Amino acid sequence: MIEQIFSKFVWPFALILGLVYNPAYIQLGSENLIFDYETGDNTPLYYLSIKNIGGQKARFDVSANVPWIFVNQEGYDNVKNIQLEREYTVNFVLNIRQEMVKNGKHFGEVTVEAINLGDQSVLDSKKVSVILNKNYFAPAPSSQTSPLPQAEETTPTPTLVPIKSPTISVQPIKTILPPQPTVTVKSQPKPGPTQTTPSSTVQTSPSPNVVPTKSPAETIKPTNVIKKESFIKRMWSFFRDKFF
Repeated sequence: MIEQIFSKFVWPFALILGLVYNPAYIQLGSENLIFDYETGDNTPLYYLSIKNIGGQKARFDVSANVPWIFVNQEGYDNVKNIQLEREYTVNFVLNIRQEMVKNGKHFGEVTVEAINLGDQSVLDSKKVSVILNKNYFAPAPSSQTSPLPQAEETTPTPTLVPIKSPTISVQPIKTILPPQPTVTVKSQPKPGPTQTTPSSTVQTSPSPNVVPTKSPAETIKPTNVIKKESFIKRMWSFFRDKFF
């Protein structure tokens, strides 16, 4: 029981001590690289940045595990290691020699190690995965013929024929008004002094439901003619009463 408790406490402390005594030294720009090459393309190149993030100066060695990956420090030929001060960065060129491999998919690996300048021990190590696809395409389907899928039965779509609706001609409705009553004005001769003044008789035609009997229209005399006739009749009555 005591041993189990002790082991639980010792393991975290050991991990912390390991980090203190073996701190990280390498920071890479990328750890996974894929190169797609087709005939006629330029030779693939990649600039791998390496930074010293450790607590002291160290030497950094770069190597590849396949012959078609050439590694050298930027600006120098066949230089595969360099001493870097703390927080310094350098680029290494990865030259992918595609002419050295056949068409297909190829795998490689680049290893970066930080070496202690005193005892030459390895302070840190990281790997970069490299994939080269040279004229690589997805494999062709199998040559064995597979039965053709049966055609699915489809229900024919009915064709919709537009039905022409009859054209309805709308004529304006004419309002038929009932015949208006005819007003006939009759003039009567003016009676003598003993008689009352005649009044004009206004006759109206019956309602539209009864067919009126039309009578010939009389000629309406002008007002001045009526006055002259009335004057002559009055003078005649005066002389008649006096002399006859």
